Amino acid sequence: MISSSNKISRREEVSELLDLLGRVLERRVEALLISGAVMLELGLKDAT
Repeated sequence: MISSSNKISRREEVSELLDLLGRVLERRVEALLISGAVMLELGLKDAT
C-alpha cells in the first residue's frame, strides 16, 4: 500500500489494507468500519 501519509484517504487504500490483513492473519476476523472508511467502501465517497 503506497500512501503519502499515515491516513487512508482512498477506497483503493481501504481495499489494499483489508487484502493485506487477510493474507497475514491466521484466523478469520470481523472488523467494524466506521466513518469515512464505510463511505469509501459503499462508494458514497471517492476520497476522505
